[in-house]
Formats: sequence, structure tokens, C-alpha cells
Amino acid sequence: MKLIPFNLQAAGHGEVLVSEDGQYLVKPCLESEIYFYASCDECNALRKWIPRFYGKWDIEHAKQLQLWVDGLENDTNLSMRSSAFILENIIHDMKRPCVMDIKLGRQLWALDASPEKRARLDVVSQLTTSGSLGFRITGILVADKASRSYATYSTAWGKRIGNDTILQGLSVFFSPCSNHLKKFLLEKFSSLLEDFESDVSSLSVEFRSSSLLLAYDLESLENCTQDFEKEGSQLYNMKLIDLAHSNWTLGSVDENTLFGVRSLRECFQKLCQNIHC
Repeated sequence: MKLIPFNLQAAGHGEVLVSEDGQYLVKPCLESEIYFYASCDECNALRKWIPRFYGKWDIEHAKQLQLWVDGLENDTNLSMRSSAFILENIIHDMKRPCVMDIKLGRQLWALDASPEKRARLDVVSQLTTSGSLGFRITGILVADKASRSYATYSTAWGKRIGNDTILQGLSVFFSPCSNHLKKFLLEKFSSLLEDFESDVSSLSVEFRSSSLLLAYDLESLENCTQDFEKEGSQLYNMKLIDLAHSNWTLGSVDENTLFGVRSLRECFQKLCQNIHC
């Protein structure tokens, strides 16, 4: 299968490639992220919350998965000039995916960050909902039903959202949906966040500058004839991504991340209470 540019990325940096069937993503990364993903194979409580990891990118491994890129030896291909890995594309079963990227944590820098980077990221936290709520919207991609295209809300847009406008900002993610569908999704994502919090609270792990990726299939949900109660990744999904600065610890729980998870769930619950079906 040929790899092509991935055009449904809500946030992030670098060129991401996707297989033509939509199943695999090839993403530039740090070696530390490859190590952490591989280590999650031994942790059932965390493994279910991250995209399936297919290993580090190399030509032989790519051949096993029947993946190929035009001009693979050409070093102008940014994804192949540095370390990269192969991940599950969590929206590959979705016909019309809507996607939101949420950056977690009040403290955004990794332990190996320079003093200058720490200071810069501390300012970002102080000036955004990262500092007050422990999470920040870093990107939203929602379907425009009228034009059959997508509306994109950028990282810069997310940084302008404050405590007084966070509910309106989050509601953008659900804007194409009917009230009945909004309520269903808010309840499902709230439940996933609660389960995620419970699992992570039992782990000695630290996620620095990680994100939650939330997605739902607008077309399949609108065409569903069973009150949206078909479970599984075909309709909605949530995974933890951006794990380059994540580490296993000696007995400490990641309250920095969990604070943001709790805040996000509280916001979803408030949105749900405001919906009248």
C-alpha cells in the first residue's frame, strides 16, 4: 500500500503519512517515544488507551506491512529523514471523522528541557487554560455538512480561549451534531475520561506534554438506526498520544495529567447539562 500525506491531523508538528487504506500512520518521532510505546505492551491498563503500535519505521518492517513510499531513498521526504514509527490510525474505520486534540497538564515542559524552554512553556501555561484547567484545545477538525469539507480550528485559536469561553470552545467539536447526538457523545466521552482517570491513577507513570485525541464518525452516527448504541471505534474513540516525554516512575501518580482529565470531564458534564433534547 502506498503512503500518502495525512490531511486529517487536528494538531501536531511534522509531516505525517497514512496508508492508502487508512489503517496505518507513519509519524516522525523521538527515539524516546518509540521506547515508551514499546514498553506499554506490558501494561494492559495503559495499552488500551494508546493507538496500536506497529514498531519503528524501517524499510524491512515496512515491507512486512506492505507499505511503501515513492522515492523512499530521496532524503527530501521529511518523514524518512529522522526516526519514525508506525501507529494505528484511530479514525480509519470512520466515514466522516471529526477530531479534537487536547493538550494535557499545567506543566508542559519535560525534565530535560532547557531553562529557556521551561520559561517559554510556563508563560504559555499561565496565559491559557493549561494553567487554570490543566488542559488546552490544540486543534479541532469538524465536518461542514453543507460543503462536504472540513472546518479547522488551530492551536493559535485554542490559545485564545479562556476559562469564560472554554465551554463554547469545546462545543465547536460537537457543532455539526443534533442535540440528541451531542448529549450521547458528551456522555460517552465523559465515561471514557472517567475510565481513563481510574486506570492512570493506578499507574506509576508520568506524561509530559501528552494529548488526548477524541474522534467521532458524524456520518455513521447520523445514519445509525439503533439510537447510537453500537459500540466500538467505528462511532467514537479516545486515545492518548504524543508520548515523547513520558516515563515510568517509582511509585508517583501523574497528578499533572489527571487534573486536566478531571477538568475536561467536568466541562463535558456541564455542556451535557445545558442540552435540551
